[in-house]
Amino acid sequence: MTDMNDYIHHIIALARSKTIQSEGVFFAIYDEMLQKPCYINKRRHWAIEFAAEHHCPEILGQYSFPEGVSHTDVQTAAMALKTFYNNSLITDDQYDAALDKIWSELVRLNPPLERLKTYENAPMNYLDKPDTPMRAKFHLIMGVSDQFNVDDIEAFMVFCSKTPVEIYNEAAKSDARKSFVRDHMSFPNWRLSEKTLNYLAELANMRRSFSELPNKPYQPKKKGI
Repeated sequence: MTDMNDYIHHIIALARSKTIQSEGVFFAIYDEMLQKPCYINKRRHWAIEFAAEHHCPEILGQYSFPEGVSHTDVQTAAMALKTFYNNSLITDDQYDAALDKIWSELVRLNPPLERLKTYENAPMNYLDKPDTPMRAKFHLIMGVSDQFNVDDIEAFMVFCSKTPVEIYNEAAKSDARKSFVRDHMSFPNWRLSEKTLNYLAELANMRRSFSELPNKPYQPKKKGI
């Protein structure tokens, strides 16, 4: 077991000790800021589900995680830390230090994530009720744990760094490529980079083209006499 393994599982164990309700393997603790129970380990992994359904694992980040720690463990720990902060169980400095420790380890294990370090203190203007203060590293950790690729995480961070008006205008735009992917595959329910969107549009078009080929029955060639 590694130090990070112990650290992550200690956070999760502390969260479990504060469980107020559960649903199978999922457990909730009360969030004072949200004023409701928060299931910290019950989340959809949109890119993972999409890749599994449509057999396109190449769109995923395929990240490495600390020994003995799964991507869902990391995400559960991040959600627990956020809830601890919302409940005033940890200070600003403790929250920052915990997120930094997890994020730094993810970057160490996955050098391509170095590219995202420029967004470590990015504003997160897309939220109606942001953290006070907002923690960009929380969303970077969540994005990696969701296995979004680096391009998609960067696209999300850039989007969130815009002004609220810019975010509203951009969110209102329609994109024919995304509609095409939705119609011929399914809806990719996350912020796509241009690279991923173009790839999925081309993949959907290729698969549509194959599906439209005439389905002629196999007829073996006759052997000569």
